[in-house]
This record gives sequence, C-alpha cells and structure tokens, in this order.
Amino acid sequence: MAKTNVSSIDIEDHDGSTGGLYLAGTLVTALPAEINNNFDFETAQAITTTGAVITVKNGICTIAGSGILASTIAQPVNVTDDFKRLKIIAIAAYAHTVTIPATGWGGNTALTVATFSGVVGDTMDLIAHGGVWYVTNVHQVTFA
Repeated sequence: MAKTNVSSIDIEDHDGSTGGLYLAGTLVTALPAEINNNFDFETAQAITTTGAVITVKNGICTIAGSGILASTIAQPVNVTDDFKRLKIIAIAAYAHTVTIPATGWGGNTALTVATFSGVVGDTMDLIAHGGVWYVTNVHQVTFA
C-alpha cells in the first residue's frame, strides 16, 4: 500500500455502530470521546496531606504521607468525564482512605470509603461513567 501524507481526515458519518471509520475491514465502534479519553491523560496528582481532594480524573494519583491520609475524590461529571480512567496508588505504607461523596463506589451508596491495606503498592483502578466512579481493579483495597 502506498503511503499518503494527510494533515486531517473528518469522517462525518462515523456513529460507532453502522457507519464510519473502518480499520482492516472492521468498524471502529469507539466514539471520539472514548478514544480521546484513552490517550488524553492529565498530569498525575500527589496527595500528601489529609483532607486533600483528588481532582485528577484521567491519569494517576499517588497517596503518600507521614501517616494515614484521609482524602476524598471529586465526582466525575456525567457525559463530560465518561470513560476517563484513574489509577490511585499508595506509595507509603499506611492504611489511607479515599471517600467518595453522594453516589458511592459503582453507584452503591452503602459503599463510600475505600481503605488501603497499609502496604506500598496498594492500588485501585477506576473508570467514570454517568457521573459515577466504577472500580475496575483493586489490589489490597477494601470498601465499606
């Protein structure tokens, strides 16, 4: 196949289900916002004091301090933040907590506090959808 240099391509009828961009004969089902959120990472945020709010919504947040830190996480905005991914990592060996207001983890209002086990490397992976943080993976984090 010949190579062509093109500065931009706009496939106006791409709807992710019946028409639009095909790659190697397969319709790309992701919509532009989903593709952009997978590659558009914000700068990592470091939580180092208790009471801090996790505001980064797409990227990495580290938690480290000279003791247990209690923080909260900002709710994702419905539609605007859909499909953004956040990884929270404990880089200090304390049982840090992250509290989510209103919706709870995964929309379960009975589960609002995530507690890290106190081991360096405890992690939780989140994805935003519909104004809710959903937990997709954890390592040594419990929810209550």
